[in-house]
Amino acid sequence: DAFKDNLSAQGAEGVPSYGPLTEAAEAKKEQLVKAVKDSGADAVLVIRLVKRETETTISPAYYGPTGYYGGYHDSWSGFYDPVSVYQYEVITLEVKLLEVKSGQLVWAASTETVDPGKLQEEITAYAKLITDRMGELNLVAAAAP
Repeated sequence: DAFKDNLSAQGAEGVPSYGPLTEAAEAKKEQLVKAVKDSGADAVLVIRLVKRETETTISPAYYGPTGYYGGYHDSWSGFYDPVSVYQYEVITLEVKLLEVKSGQLVWAASTETVDPGKLQEEITAYAKLITDRMGELNLVAAAAP
């Protein structure tokens, strides 16, 4: 509902696919196109997961001197920073805005989210990012009264 809410805030009417298009989600392309046209929508916003991967960053170990402060024993002291291994998830999503009548691509974008936290917070922020950008590009039209 995050996309629907953000589009509504810009004066447009959004219809989530889990509503009237639920049965069409696993239908053939022709059935899906018919369901979208029957919904009365002007455009369709399609979002798909392109890739989900785990990245690993390794920082090598380091042994550094503390400096020589005039004493023989200080020249042998130092500090040790062990190897650090960091793993984080990177999610790439693709967004396409398609005109319903012609089926033509109106706008497309790709985003990467690094180490997503709480899923609902990420979805809300993502929906705002995408719908705000669509608004900036005048791709969101106010719903007819």
